[in-house]
This record gives sequence, C-alpha cells and structure tokens, in this order.
Amino acid sequence: MKVKDIYAYQLDGVEIEWKNLTRCDDYRGKLANIYALEQDGGQRKIRLAKLLKFEEFYGASIEAGRNIGSRGNFLVEPHLGFLPTGLCMSVYLIWQDDDHGSMYVVSSVEMPHLEN
Repeated sequence: MKVKDIYAYQLDGVEIEWKNLTRCDDYRGKLANIYALEQDGGQRKIRLAKLLKFEEFYGASIEAGRNIGSRGNFLVEPHLGFLPTGLCMSVYLIWQDDDHGSMYVVSSVEMPHLEN
C-alpha cells in the first residue's frame, strides 16, 4: 500500500473544538478491537487491511506535517475528522504542536482554503 496524494497545511492562530474530533489513539484502538473480535477469516483480513491502511495514512501524515514544520512534539495529540467528498467521506488528521501552537492539517483531499 502506498498513500497517494497527501496535502499538508500549517495554521496559526486558529482554535477548534477538539471534543468534536476523534483521538487517533481511540480510533486505532477501535480498529484493533474490531479486528481482534472478528471470527470469520475473510472478514478478519478485511479488518486487518483497514487497520494497516490507517497506520500507513497516519505515518504519512506525520511525515508530511514534519516536512512543513511540525516538530512532532504535540500540545494536542493527533485527532481525525472526516470530510464529505462526493459519495464517501475522506479522513484528515489534525494536531497542534507545542512550539508556538501551530496547528497541522493533513488530508488526501486538497483544501486550498487552508493555504496561507
């Protein structure tokens, strides 16, 4: 698997309601639990693929954030949200560094309204 297009944005002076988003650790735990509880072999492979796809996206997102200035020292740990894109939803990651409070948003969907 390879994450295709990924777009990263640095935002300063923005406040958001973190409680409206899902912590990545919580989402990862949910995917892992669903995988662990699955009894059917075919469905188990599908669940594992979803978990691995999320991990790949997470790693690529953190790397993309570092490429534009994130130091990876989180003031607010990575959270995820979903964007409507046609008939489906696309995930994005967002976190806040503890440097000067810069926020980073990374998605597979381009969001030109977030560009400086």
